[in-house]
Amino acid sequence: MALIVNRAAAISAADRYSAAVPVPEGETVLRLAGTFVANVVLQVSDDDAATWNLVGVYERPGSWPFTVPHPGLQYRFGCRTGDYVSGTVNGAITQ
Repeated sequence: MALIVNRAAAISAADRYSAAVPVPEGETVLRLAGTFVANVVLQVSDDDAATWNLVGVYERPGSWPFTVPHPGLQYRFGCRTGDYVSGTVNGAITQ
């Protein structure tokens, strides 16, 4: 798998997100690691990061596959306001 998002992306507060990244069409994986109490959201934008739509919510470390349906989409992950309690979420989007 080729790395798309910097593996060093770490979230340790509410209302914090990884950088938006364009992801090619195809099978993709959100990888989460670390010790945290939080709901981590995966979001997608089809308008150059002007608005974000929810793809999924994840409560623990793991590898979460998803399909990018067509080119031109950007993805990010992070913790919305009210979804973060403690710890650090280390994550990456890989393909």
